[in-house]
Amino acid sequence: MATLKQLATTKKVVMEEAFTKALNKLKTYIDAQDTAGSSAATDAVQAVSNRLDTLIGAQDGDLDKIINTFNEIKAFLADYSEDDTLKNLIDAAVSAATTAAATAAATAESNAKAYTDTKVAGEKTRAEGAEAELSARIQTIEDIEVMSSQQAENIFDGIFYPEPEPEQNGEQEEPEPENQEP
Repeated sequence: MATLKQLATTKKVVMEEAFTKALNKLKTYIDAQDTAGSSAATDAVQAVSNRLDTLIGAQDGDLDKIINTFNEIKAFLADYSEDDTLKNLIDAAVSAATTAAATAAATAESNAKAYTDTKVAGEKTRAEGAEAELSARIQTIEDIEVMSSQQAENIFDGIFYPEPEPEQNGEQEEPEPENQEP
């Protein structure tokens, strides 16, 4: 099985030989026509030469970003050795993609676990706080049950019927006399 580099090299040699022969024939034809004074032949040969330059990629700059000239194909294949085959290149690309996907999956799993652990720890702390508060309330209720009814009554009286606050300066306001009719 021929490698990519071998195929490219063979194609390059064949194409260069064909272009060289074609150019030489055209130049011979042009020289013959020029001596006869024909500029149409010169223009035709120049058009063919321009087209061959485009195909080979002789012009400077590649504006289309596509590997579509002979020189671009040569530059693309320059990174590959004689031992490289398309199958090996595809296998290497698949292996790299599989490794990248496995790494991304492991990272996503790790991030999801860390996020879940954080949320669970926060919920556990909140639940423990609520449990402590509920335990304190239950203890208060149990303490009230143990009290005598008079003690409980005093507590509830203090809550529901607060004692009046003492007046300041020791002075008490006198109640206004009720309007009495004679």
